[in-house]
Amino acid sequence: MDFALFTLLGLAVAFGHLWLPGEHRVGPASAFTLGVTGAWGGATVAGAFVPGMLSSLSSGLATAGSLAGAVGAIAFMEVVTDRYLRHHPDEATRAPW
Repeated sequence: MDFALFTLLGLAVAFGHLWLPGEHRVGPASAFTLGVTGAWGGATVAGAFVPGMLSSLSSGLATAGSLAGAVGAIAFMEVVTDRYLRHHPDEATRAPW
């Protein structure tokens, strides 16, 4: 059941990111993917610091790590994409085909 919670947290963070006002460099599909994988990764990393990792995934620490991982993954990719497009402005307006 904990992985379902981590998945829902990742999806909720992605929805929150898409509903924020302003320009977004990360699209909806990427936001959902980054949110879910960041949530799972954050929970796994947070649980790794506690002995008996599989039993610690049901702890509050893993839930907090899940939330931090989802937010961190989306924010990191936003910053990386923004930096790239600032140095390559022609890529932002180029057609994808």
